Amino acid sequence: MRENYWTRRAQLSRRRFLGTLTATGGGLAALAAVGCGDDDDDDEATGTSTGTAATGTAAASATTTAARAMGGTILHRIAGNFSGLEPVQGVGGTDHQFLWTVFDNLISYDKDFQLQKGRSLAEDWEAPDPTTFTFKLRQGVTFHDGTPFNAAAVKRNWEWGTNPDITSNVRTDLAPVTAVETPDEYTATYKLSGPYAPLARIWGDRPGMMISPASIDKFGKDIINNPVGTGAFTFKERVLDNRVVVVRNANYWQQGLPYVDEIRFLSVPDENTAVNGLKSGEINLFWNIPARSYPAFKSERGFVAAEREGVAVTPMIYLNSNRPPFNNEHARRAVAFGIDRAAICKGIYNDLSSPGTSFMGPGNGEFDKDYKGLQYDQKKARDELSAGGLPDGFSFSMTVQNSPEAVRVGEVIQAQLKEVGITVQLTQLPAPDYFNKFIQEQQGDSFIAGFSGRIDSWQTLSFLFASDGTYGKAGTQVKDTDIDSKLAAARAQYDDAQRIALYREVDRIAMEKAYGISVAFNKTLVVHSDKVVVDVFGDGKPHLGQGDISMKS
Repeated sequence: MRENYWTRRAQLSRRRFLGTLTATGGGLAALAAVGCGDDDDDDEATGTSTGTAATGTAAASATTTAARAMGGTILHRIAGNFSGLEPVQGVGGTDHQFLWTVFDNLISYDKDFQLQKGRSLAEDWEAPDPTTFTFKLRQGVTFHDGTPFNAAAVKRNWEWGTNPDITSNVRTDLAPVTAVETPDEYTATYKLSGPYAPLARIWGDRPGMMISPASIDKFGKDIINNPVGTGAFTFKERVLDNRVVVVRNANYWQQGLPYVDEIRFLSVPDENTAVNGLKSGEINLFWNIPARSYPAFKSERGFVAAEREGVAVTPMIYLNSNRPPFNNEHARRAVAFGIDRAAICKGIYNDLSSPGTSFMGPGNGEFDKDYKGLQYDQKKARDELSAGGLPDGFSFSMTVQNSPEAVRVGEVIQAQLKEVGITVQLTQLPAPDYFNKFIQEQQGDSFIAGFSGRIDSWQTLSFLFASDGTYGKAGTQVKDTDIDSKLAAARAQYDDAQRIALYREVDRIAMEKAYGISVAFNKTLVVHSDKVVVDVFGDGKPHLGQGDISMKS
């Protein structure tokens, strides 16, 4: 394990502390990066592409500009609609790929989870004590509507993210923040109710994405359809069920970026149509291509196929534990034991995935490779039914996305559970309806989707299982005081080893009580035209902002 800067903070000067913070990516986060083994310089030789992420510094920009051409249009396939176009109110994990084009973060990380000042809206940051986090903000940055980025904007974003009158996806992450002070125009100080170890990394996700305060005041809740950030691209248009388009920000603060003129997020729900579109050139980037289609592109001329182990759990079954049948723990456990994950990994994912044993994917340092969870055992499934007073089984509804691969997963699980007396009623819906019906409208007993994971597992576990997390607040997650107390302890624990131990305890509780069901760990599978250069980040999400994507000349 790398040296832990938190436990040494009393011995470090401010300058040395911040240098250590950036170099290690925040202690635990530095352990989280597990790649596919490709070096950035080996694109041509290996047939895979990772690219070189621009850091935003003058030297890095000059180097990268020499290697990458300016201009071009990225034609990126998405499976459906985004749940929202701003960071706070949307709930879909696929939203990030859009958000990172329009919004920059207070602290940003690179493809290996290293925190990078050159990619960040904060030029510097420090935690002088466990309840204070101070940013020195980058000067000369403006939002797309001309509003200056400054400390007042940072404070307004905190107020928006904690607004009790909206459905906020970042409220749990910001809950320990009691105030944001603005001692001068370019200094913002977050005051905390207690120690908050994951905070530096959390700024790289939704909580750290900065929205124009003028647009918040102008649009209110409807900002979800009117995104205004400081990012490398500005929002141009959205046509539901068809496309979302962003275009180059000519006034972007990172000189020489972005490289491409336009990114078109093209809604193509049918995977076969999308694969054909990739072959014909109507699409030049396909993220998370179906496992059955991926191998053929590894030897296909004109394409690059890249894969990376990540932090995602895909697919995962989300259960409403607050009402029948899943307020019965034995019913939940019966479902967990009744699913043959190995068969799904082989039959649907061509062995490019492995059976799910955790809610923390194998690509991060918190993952416990020795724990196996509740694996397939039909006898144990039937025993759980008897123990739960359900000897004749039960039925439940499950919503899946209307894509061929997702439907196949649902149908296989439906058939497997039928063998132990559990009936699954499947409903197919497009994105984001298939999860919004469950989360926001409280319809259905369960849905199946992926969970992409977060740079720090405190976010992942809180989002899924904390009483005040996104699913807890939605009323779908039963209140578990043991989980809540351990997550609170982990949040306050700066020692990496002790924090990892707490994460693993929470994970095991959630697995053993089957608050959700981890089905598989899927690699990130990406296929794109060989004219496209793109980084594959460790979080498995498409990062298409800043200098992370370009076209070859």
